[in-house]
Amino acid sequence: MNYYVIENTGKWADKQLLGLLPTVRAIFQAKAAGATEVTILSNDPDKKVPPKGSPQDVSVKYAALPSGSTNLTDLANQLAADTDGPVFIADSNIIFQRDFVIKAISAESNTLFKAKSEPVAVIRQNEGAYVDKDCEGQASEIETPAGLKAAKKILYKGLKKPLLVNGLLATFIQRPIAHIFTVAIVNTSIRPNHVSIFAMLVGLSGAALLFFAGPNAWVMQLGLFLYFMGSVFDCIDGDLARLKHQGTYLGSWLDTIADDSSTTAILFALGYYVAQQTGNINWFLLGAGGGAAFLLSESYIYYHLLRIYHSGDVLDFVWASGVKKRASAESIVDYLMLFVKRDFFTVALFILGMFNKVHWGLVWLSVMMYFYFAYVLVDIILSARNPGWRYKKD
Repeated sequence: MNYYVIENTGKWADKQLLGLLPTVRAIFQAKAAGATEVTILSNDPDKKVPPKGSPQDVSVKYAALPSGSTNLTDLANQLAADTDGPVFIADSNIIFQRDFVIKAISAESNTLFKAKSEPVAVIRQNEGAYVDKDCEGQASEIETPAGLKAAKKILYKGLKKPLLVNGLLATFIQRPIAHIFTVAIVNTSIRPNHVSIFAMLVGLSGAALLFFAGPNAWVMQLGLFLYFMGSVFDCIDGDLARLKHQGTYLGSWLDTIADDSSTTAILFALGYYVAQQTGNINWFLLGAGGGAAFLLSESYIYYHLLRIYHSGDVLDFVWASGVKKRASAESIVDYLMLFVKRDFFTVALFILGMFNKVHWGLVWLSVMMYFYFAYVLVDIILSARNPGWRYKKD
Protein backbone atom coordinates (compact mmCIF):
# COMPACT_ATOMS: atom_id res chain seq x y z
CA MET A 1 0.00 0.00 0.00
CA ASN A 2 1.30 3.44 -0.97
CA TYR A 3 0.19 6.07 1.55
CA TYR A 4 -0.26 9.72 0.61
CA VAL A 5 -1.36 12.65 2.74
CA ILE A 6 -2.50 15.93 1.22
CA GLU A 7 -0.80 18.62 3.26
CA ASN A 8 -3.01 20.83 5.37
CA THR A 9 -3.03 24.35 3.88
CA GLY A 10 -5.77 25.91 6.00
CA LYS A 11 -5.63 27.91 9.19
CA TRP A 12 -4.57 24.79 11.11
CA ALA A 13 -1.53 24.16 8.88
CA ASP A 14 0.88 25.29 11.62
CA LYS A 15 -1.37 24.93 14.67
CA GLN A 16 -1.87 21.93 16.90
CA LEU A 17 -5.36 20.54 17.12
CA LEU A 18 -5.66 18.49 20.31
CA GLY A 19 -1.93 17.92 20.50
CA LEU A 20 -0.92 17.38 16.88
CA LEU A 21 -0.69 19.21 13.59
CA PRO A 22 -3.47 17.85 11.33
CA THR A 23 -0.90 16.67 8.74
CA VAL A 24 1.05 14.85 11.47
CA ARG A 25 -2.12 13.21 12.82
CA ALA A 26 -2.82 11.83 9.34
CA ILE A 27 0.71 10.39 9.22
CA PHE A 28 0.24 8.70 12.60
CA GLN A 29 -3.05 7.21 11.45
CA ALA A 30 -1.31 5.82 8.37
CA LYS A 31 1.38 4.38 10.63
CA ALA A 32 -1.29 2.66 12.73
CA ALA A 33 -2.49 0.99 9.52
CA GLY A 34 0.99 -0.36 8.83
CA ALA A 35 2.66 2.43 6.86
CA THR A 36 6.45 2.67 7.08
CA GLU A 37 6.62 5.40 4.45
CA VAL A 38 4.23 8.29 3.83
CA THR A 39 4.39 10.85 1.06
CA ILE A 40 3.05 14.33 1.74
CA LEU A 41 1.52 15.90 -1.35
CA SER A 42 2.44 19.56 -1.06
CA ASN A 43 2.37 22.81 -2.99
CA ASP A 44 5.95 23.19 -1.75
CA PRO A 45 7.56 19.82 -2.60
CA ASP A 46 11.09 21.11 -1.93
CA LYS A 47 10.63 20.75 1.83
CA LYS A 48 13.13 18.37 3.40
CA VAL A 49 12.18 18.21 7.08
CA PRO A 50 9.08 16.26 8.17
CA PRO A 51 6.41 18.25 10.03
CA LYS A 52 7.15 18.76 13.73
CA GLY A 53 5.94 15.84 15.80
CA SER A 54 6.00 13.26 13.00
CA PRO A 55 6.68 9.63 14.03
CA GLN A 56 10.39 8.90 13.90
CA ASP A 57 9.92 5.35 12.66
CA VAL A 58 8.03 6.41 9.53
CA SER A 59 9.89 7.71 6.48
CA VAL A 60 8.23 10.98 5.46
CA LYS A 61 8.95 12.57 2.10
CA TYR A 62 7.41 15.33 0.04
CA ALA A 63 6.09 15.30 -3.51
CA ALA A 64 4.37 17.90 -5.62
CA LEU A 65 0.60 17.90 -5.49
CA PRO A 66 -0.12 16.93 -9.12
CA SER A 67 -1.75 19.63 -11.19
CA GLY A 68 -4.77 18.85 -13.26
CA SER A 69 -6.27 16.45 -10.70
CA THR A 70 -9.70 17.91 -10.14
CA ASN A 71 -10.76 15.40 -7.49
CA LEU A 72 -9.41 12.61 -5.30
CA THR A 73 -10.19 9.81 -7.76
CA ASP A 74 -8.30 11.58 -10.55
CA LEU A 75 -5.43 12.14 -8.15
CA ALA A 76 -5.41 8.47 -7.12
CA ASN A 77 -5.39 7.36 -10.76
CA GLN A 78 -2.57 9.74 -11.59
CA LEU A 79 -0.44 8.58 -8.66
CA ALA A 80 -1.19 4.91 -9.40
CA ALA A 81 0.21 5.36 -12.90
CA ASP A 82 3.57 6.29 -11.40
CA THR A 83 3.81 3.61 -8.72
CA ASP A 84 3.23 -0.07 -8.08
CA GLY A 85 0.51 -1.34 -5.81
CA PRO A 86 -2.62 0.14 -4.26
CA VAL A 87 -2.85 3.83 -3.39
CA PHE A 88 -4.46 5.42 -0.35
CA ILE A 89 -4.88 9.20 -0.04
CA ALA A 90 -6.15 11.13 2.97
CA ASP A 91 -6.73 14.87 3.00
CA SER A 92 -5.29 16.32 6.22
CA ASN A 93 -7.56 19.32 5.90
CA ILE A 94 -9.98 16.76 7.31
CA ILE A 95 -9.84 15.19 10.77
CA PHE A 96 -10.55 11.46 10.78
CA GLN A 97 -11.63 9.02 13.44
CA ARG A 98 -8.62 7.41 15.14
CA ASP A 99 -8.92 4.03 13.39
CA PHE A 100 -10.32 5.36 10.10
CA VAL A 101 -7.31 4.44 7.94
CA ILE A 102 -7.12 0.93 9.38
CA LYS A 103 -10.72 0.31 8.34
CA ALA A 104 -10.45 2.20 5.04
CA ILE A 105 -7.59 0.14 3.62
CA SER A 106 -9.57 -3.05 4.19
CA ALA A 107 -11.87 -2.04 1.31
CA GLU A 108 -11.52 -4.62 -1.44
CA SER A 109 -12.60 -2.32 -4.25
CA ASN A 110 -11.77 1.22 -5.32
CA THR A 111 -13.57 3.40 -2.81
CA LEU A 112 -14.15 7.13 -2.46
CA PHE A 113 -14.94 8.11 1.11
CA LYS A 114 -17.28 11.05 1.64
CA ALA A 115 -18.45 13.13 4.59
CA LYS A 116 -21.38 15.47 4.05
CA SER A 117 -21.16 14.50 0.36
CA GLU A 118 -17.61 15.88 0.14
CA PRO A 119 -14.67 13.57 -0.78
CA VAL A 120 -12.25 13.17 2.13
CA ALA A 121 -10.17 10.09 1.29
CA VAL A 122 -9.77 7.48 -1.42
CA ILE A 123 -8.31 4.03 -1.91
CA ARG A 124 -7.42 2.69 -5.34
CA GLN A 125 -6.90 -1.06 -5.40
CA ASN A 126 -6.88 -1.56 -9.17
CA GLU A 127 -8.15 -0.18 -12.45
CA GLY A 128 -11.86 0.36 -12.61
CA ALA A 129 -14.71 2.43 -11.28
CA TYR A 130 -15.01 3.78 -7.74
CA VAL A 131 -17.80 3.17 -5.28
CA ASP A 132 -18.82 5.90 -2.83
CA LYS A 133 -18.85 5.21 0.88
CA ASP A 134 -20.39 7.53 3.44
CA CYS A 135 -18.18 8.13 6.49
CA GLU A 136 -20.35 10.71 8.20
CA GLY A 137 -19.41 10.89 11.88
CA GLN A 138 -15.93 9.54 11.12
CA ALA A 139 -14.48 12.62 9.39
CA SER A 140 -14.97 16.36 9.50
CA GLU A 141 -13.48 19.52 8.03
CA ILE A 142 -11.93 21.94 10.51
CA GLU A 143 -12.17 25.34 8.82
CA THR A 144 -15.63 26.27 10.12
CA PRO A 145 -16.64 26.48 13.80
CA ALA A 146 -19.24 23.73 13.30
CA GLY A 147 -16.73 21.52 11.51
CA LEU A 148 -14.08 22.08 14.18
CA LYS A 149 -16.56 21.16 16.90
CA ALA A 150 -17.48 17.98 15.04
CA ALA A 151 -13.80 17.11 14.52
CA LYS A 152 -13.03 17.45 18.23
CA LYS A 153 -16.06 15.33 19.05
CA ILE A 154 -14.74 12.61 16.72
CA LEU A 155 -11.33 12.64 18.40
CA TYR A 156 -12.76 12.67 21.92
CA LYS A 157 -15.10 9.82 21.01
CA GLY A 158 -12.00 7.76 20.27
CA LEU A 159 -10.98 8.05 23.93
CA LYS A 160 -14.04 6.26 25.27
CA LYS A 161 -13.65 2.75 26.62
CA PRO A 162 -16.34 0.11 27.22
CA LEU A 163 -17.89 0.24 30.68
CA LEU A 164 -16.40 -3.10 31.76
CA VAL A 165 -12.90 -1.92 30.85
CA ASN A 166 -13.25 1.64 32.06
CA GLY A 167 -15.10 1.02 35.30
CA LEU A 168 -18.47 2.22 36.55
CA LEU A 169 -17.40 5.30 38.51
CA ALA A 170 -14.52 6.13 36.17
CA THR A 171 -17.07 6.50 33.39
CA PHE A 172 -19.23 8.95 35.32
CA ILE A 173 -16.84 10.60 37.81
CA GLN A 174 -13.09 10.25 37.22
CA ARG A 175 -13.00 10.55 33.44
CA PRO A 176 -15.29 13.61 33.18
CA ILE A 177 -13.04 15.37 35.71
CA ALA A 178 -9.90 14.13 33.95
CA HIS A 179 -11.23 15.43 30.64
CA ILE A 180 -11.03 19.00 31.97
CA PHE A 181 -7.32 18.57 32.70
CA THR A 182 -6.70 16.78 29.40
CA VAL A 183 -8.16 19.66 27.41
CA ALA A 184 -6.03 22.11 29.39
CA ILE A 185 -2.69 20.37 28.72
CA VAL A 186 -3.13 18.54 25.41
CA ASN A 187 -1.42 21.27 23.38
CA THR A 188 1.51 21.61 25.79
CA SER A 189 4.78 19.67 25.86
CA ILE A 190 3.52 17.51 28.75
CA ARG A 191 3.76 13.84 27.78
CA PRO A 192 1.71 10.86 29.03
CA ASN A 193 4.68 9.52 31.02
CA HIS A 194 4.94 12.84 32.87
CA VAL A 195 1.30 12.49 33.91
CA SER A 196 1.78 8.84 34.99
CA ILE A 197 4.62 9.84 37.31
CA PHE A 198 2.62 12.78 38.66
CA ALA A 199 -0.43 10.55 39.28
CA MET A 200 1.78 8.09 41.19
CA LEU A 201 3.27 10.88 43.33
CA VAL A 202 -0.20 12.27 44.12
CA GLY A 203 -1.46 8.81 45.13
CA LEU A 204 1.60 8.09 47.26
CA SER A 205 1.33 11.53 48.88
CA GLY A 206 -2.23 10.69 49.84
CA ALA A 207 -1.06 7.44 51.45
CA ALA A 208 1.72 9.28 53.29
CA LEU A 209 -0.74 11.83 54.71
CA LEU A 210 -3.00 9.02 55.87
CA PHE A 211 -0.06 7.21 57.49
CA PHE A 212 0.98 10.29 59.47
CA ALA A 213 -2.53 11.66 60.11
CA GLY A 214 -2.54 10.66 63.77
CA PRO A 215 -5.68 11.96 65.51
CA ASN A 216 -6.34 14.55 62.79
CA ALA A 217 -9.36 13.37 60.83
CA TRP A 218 -9.00 16.20 58.32
CA VAL A 219 -5.48 15.03 57.40
CA MET A 220 -6.87 11.51 56.84
CA GLN A 221 -9.60 12.93 54.64
CA LEU A 222 -7.12 15.03 52.68
CA GLY A 223 -4.98 11.94 52.16
CA LEU A 224 -7.93 9.96 50.78
CA PHE A 225 -8.86 12.90 48.57
CA LEU A 226 -5.35 12.92 47.11
CA TYR A 227 -5.58 9.17 46.57
CA PHE A 228 -8.83 9.75 44.68
CA MET A 229 -7.23 12.54 42.64
CA GLY A 230 -4.39 10.17 41.79
CA SER A 231 -6.97 7.93 40.15
CA VAL A 232 -8.33 10.95 38.26
CA PHE A 233 -4.88 11.89 36.95
CA ASP A 234 -4.36 8.25 36.06
CA CYS A 235 -7.09 8.68 33.43
CA ILE A 236 -5.24 11.52 31.73
CA ASP A 237 -2.08 9.72 30.62
CA GLY A 238 -3.97 7.25 28.44
CA ASP A 239 -6.13 9.97 26.91
CA LEU A 240 -3.05 12.04 26.09
CA ALA A 241 -1.32 9.00 24.61
CA ARG A 242 -4.26 8.29 22.32
CA LEU A 243 -4.81 11.92 21.30
CA LYS A 244 -1.12 12.56 20.62
CA HIS A 245 -0.21 9.03 19.48
CA GLN A 246 2.44 8.85 22.20
CA GLY A 247 1.67 5.43 23.64
CA THR A 248 4.82 3.42 24.45
CA TYR A 249 5.77 0.13 26.09
CA LEU A 250 7.47 2.09 28.89
CA GLY A 251 4.34 4.21 29.28
CA SER A 252 2.13 1.16 29.78
CA TRP A 253 4.44 -0.02 32.56
CA LEU A 254 4.57 3.40 34.20
CA ASP A 255 0.78 3.52 34.21
CA THR A 256 0.53 0.06 35.79
CA ILE A 257 3.21 0.72 38.40
CA ALA A 258 1.63 4.08 39.28
CA ASP A 259 -1.69 2.34 39.97
CA ASP A 260 -0.28 -0.57 41.94
CA SER A 261 2.25 1.35 44.05
CA SER A 262 -0.39 3.76 45.34
CA THR A 263 -2.85 0.92 45.98
CA THR A 264 -0.25 -1.03 47.96
CA ALA A 265 0.72 2.10 49.92
CA ILE A 266 -2.89 2.99 50.76
CA LEU A 267 -3.48 -0.49 52.24
CA PHE A 268 -0.51 -0.18 54.59
CA ALA A 269 -1.47 3.40 55.46
CA LEU A 270 -5.12 2.49 56.12
CA GLY A 271 -4.10 -0.34 58.42
CA TYR A 272 -1.69 1.89 60.34
CA TYR A 273 -4.19 4.73 60.65
CA VAL A 274 -7.04 2.54 61.97
CA ALA A 275 -4.63 0.72 64.33
CA GLN A 276 -3.59 4.10 65.76
CA GLN A 277 -7.17 5.20 66.27
CA THR A 278 -8.28 1.95 67.92
CA GLY A 279 -5.07 0.90 69.66
CA ASN A 280 -5.49 -2.54 68.06
CA ILE A 281 -2.51 -3.70 66.01
CA ASN A 282 -4.65 -6.31 64.26
CA TRP A 283 -5.98 -3.56 62.01
CA PHE A 284 -2.45 -2.85 60.80
CA LEU A 285 -1.84 -6.55 60.26
CA LEU A 286 -5.04 -6.72 58.19
CA GLY A 287 -4.01 -3.82 55.97
CA ALA A 288 -0.36 -4.85 55.70
CA GLY A 289 -1.42 -8.38 54.87
CA GLY A 290 -3.75 -7.09 52.17
CA GLY A 291 -0.98 -4.90 50.76
CA ALA A 292 1.48 -7.79 50.77
CA ALA A 293 -1.07 -10.11 49.13
CA PHE A 294 -1.69 -7.55 46.41
CA LEU A 295 2.02 -6.94 45.88
CA LEU A 296 2.78 -10.67 45.57
CA SER A 297 -0.16 -11.17 43.22
CA GLU A 298 0.89 -8.33 40.95
CA SER A 299 4.49 -9.56 40.96
CA TYR A 300 3.24 -12.87 39.57
CA ILE A 301 1.32 -10.98 36.86
CA TYR A 302 4.31 -8.75 36.09
CA TYR A 303 6.56 -11.78 35.62
CA HIS A 304 4.31 -13.22 32.93
CA LEU A 305 3.64 -9.87 31.29
CA LEU A 306 7.38 -9.36 30.89
CA ARG A 307 8.27 -12.87 29.86
CA ILE A 308 5.32 -14.00 27.76
CA TYR A 309 2.89 -11.24 26.88
CA HIS A 310 5.46 -8.45 26.34
CA SER A 311 3.04 -5.89 27.68
CA GLY A 312 2.76 -3.52 30.61
CA ASP A 313 -1.04 -3.77 30.73
CA VAL A 314 -2.32 -6.21 33.36
CA LEU A 315 -5.47 -6.68 31.29
CA ASP A 316 -3.36 -8.53 28.72
CA PHE A 317 -2.68 -11.29 31.23
CA VAL A 318 -4.68 -14.44 30.50
CA TRP A 319 -5.66 -16.57 33.47
CA ALA A 320 -5.41 -20.35 33.40
CA SER A 321 -9.15 -20.45 34.01
CA GLY A 322 -9.60 -18.76 30.63
CA VAL A 323 -10.71 -15.42 32.04
CA LYS A 324 -9.46 -12.41 30.08
CA LYS A 325 -10.52 -8.87 29.44
CA ARG A 326 -13.66 -8.32 27.44
CA ALA A 327 -15.65 -5.29 26.44
CA SER A 328 -19.15 -6.75 26.83
CA ALA A 329 -20.73 -8.65 29.69
CA GLU A 330 -21.20 -12.40 29.42
CA SER A 331 -22.57 -12.98 32.91
CA ILE A 332 -23.58 -11.23 36.11
CA VAL A 333 -20.03 -11.77 37.36
CA ASP A 334 -18.77 -9.27 34.79
CA TYR A 335 -21.01 -6.61 36.31
CA LEU A 336 -20.04 -7.54 39.87
CA MET A 337 -16.38 -7.04 38.94
CA LEU A 338 -17.15 -3.34 38.47
CA PHE A 339 -17.35 -3.06 42.26
CA VAL A 340 -13.79 -4.26 42.84
CA LYS A 341 -12.08 -2.04 40.28
CA ARG A 342 -9.75 0.74 41.38
CA ASP A 343 -12.06 3.54 40.26
CA PHE A 344 -14.77 2.25 42.59
CA PHE A 345 -12.73 1.80 45.75
CA THR A 346 -10.94 5.15 45.41
CA VAL A 347 -14.30 6.91 45.49
CA ALA A 348 -15.69 4.60 48.18
CA LEU A 349 -12.69 5.15 50.47
CA PHE A 350 -12.99 8.92 50.16
CA ILE A 351 -16.72 8.83 51.00
CA LEU A 352 -16.14 6.51 53.96
CA GLY A 353 -13.36 8.80 55.15
CA MET A 354 -15.70 11.79 55.15
CA PHE A 355 -17.90 9.88 57.61
CA ASN A 356 -14.93 8.55 59.63
CA LYS A 357 -15.73 4.97 58.60
CA VAL A 358 -12.43 4.12 56.93
CA HIS A 359 -12.22 0.84 58.87
CA TRP A 360 -15.09 -0.43 56.71
CA GLY A 361 -13.07 0.39 53.63
CA LEU A 362 -10.00 -1.27 55.12
CA VAL A 363 -11.88 -4.52 55.72
CA TRP A 364 -13.45 -4.51 52.26
CA LEU A 365 -10.24 -3.65 50.41
CA SER A 366 -8.08 -6.09 52.39
CA VAL A 367 -10.49 -8.99 52.01
CA MET A 368 -10.69 -8.25 48.30
CA MET A 369 -6.90 -8.52 48.06
CA TYR A 370 -6.87 -11.83 49.94
CA PHE A 371 -9.39 -13.22 47.46
CA TYR A 372 -7.24 -11.89 44.63
CA PHE A 373 -4.20 -13.67 46.09
CA ALA A 374 -6.22 -16.90 46.41
CA TYR A 375 -7.21 -16.62 42.75
CA VAL A 376 -3.53 -16.25 41.83
CA LEU A 377 -2.77 -19.42 43.79
CA VAL A 378 -5.49 -21.22 41.82
CA ASP A 379 -3.87 -19.97 38.62
CA ILE A 380 -0.50 -21.32 39.75
CA ILE A 381 -2.03 -24.74 40.48
CA LEU A 382 -3.90 -24.91 37.17
CA SER A 383 -0.81 -23.80 35.28
CA ALA A 384 1.29 -26.46 37.03
CA ARG A 385 -1.18 -29.11 35.84
CA ASN A 386 -0.74 -27.95 32.24
CA PRO A 387 2.90 -26.88 31.91
CA GLY A 388 3.76 -24.55 29.07
CA TRP A 389 0.17 -23.71 28.14
CA ARG A 390 0.92 -19.98 28.06
CA TYR A 391 3.54 -20.52 25.38
CA LYS A 392 1.21 -22.45 23.10
CA LYS A 393 -0.09 -20.57 20.08
CA ASP A 394 -3.71 -20.79 19.05
